[in-house]
Amino acid sequence: MITSAAASLSALPLSLERVSIFQCSRRPRNLGRVIREGFEEIEIVLGGRGSYNLDGQLFPLEAGSMLWHRAGEKTIEHSDAQDPYRCLVIGFRVSGHSTTRQPHLSAWRNAAAAVSFAEELFAAFHRGDIDRQLLCHYAHISCAWQAHAAGPSRANPILPANLRRALQVIAKDFASDLDLPTVAQRAGLSLPHLHSLFRRHLDSTPSKVLEERRLRHARSLLAEGQDPIASIAHTCGFADAGSFCRAFKRRQGMTPGAYRQRYSAPLA
Repeated sequence: MITSAAASLSALPLSLERVSIFQCSRRPRNLGRVIREGFEEIEIVLGGRGSYNLDGQLFPLEAGSMLWHRAGEKTIEHSDAQDPYRCLVIGFRVSGHSTTRQPHLSAWRNAAAAVSFAEELFAAFHRGDIDRQLLCHYAHISCAWQAHAAGPSRANPILPANLRRALQVIAKDFASDLDLPTVAQRAGLSLPHLHSLFRRHLDSTPSKVLEERRLRHARSLLAEGQDPIASIAHTCGFADAGSFCRAFKRRQGMTPGAYRQRYSAPLA
């Protein structure tokens, strides 16, 4: 099965046609534009606020929000009159479309990184002495990666707000003795509703998401240092080394020690 990120690599754009910064006026609604045939356009919100109508539902936009438009689709129309949005506009010429599209609406996991990327890309495009084709591929793959990396995360604006709150709780406090009743309570949900939202929108369970967040941190610690396994288990929120090792082997197919041996930097 080919993922959307992998599909994007087999359907790179022909050329990078536009890199510009758009500052919306204080009108709550602008006319927007319909993307022409043979083009795709990405809008990355850099500041301010707006909203986007996707399949009849209005989604809020803020710094880091990213829209990936195909031909026939419309750019952002709704802005906050008190805090108008500002966005990077990236225009690609394309030859058809891959069968698997990038998410129409996603978000960079780090809004500051989105702003830095915008500044870099804008400056490079208007220098005039760079390899435009290389820059085209860099822009396209960078945005495809961000859409893929965000996935079903707390940054994803399409997820219900209370589910995003639950994901924020997990992301912030996974290293503590966090349990699911606490996640539900802090997200303003009952425990059954929490399970229902995770199943419906993430095709997963809260316990699996919490465990994976802990294991993600553990993998980094194993690859970058020599801390004892018991210390890593505690640092990542596991009750003890035994439960950590069992969870790790179940997910990775190897022990934490074997993972460290395979992926840590070789000793001189």
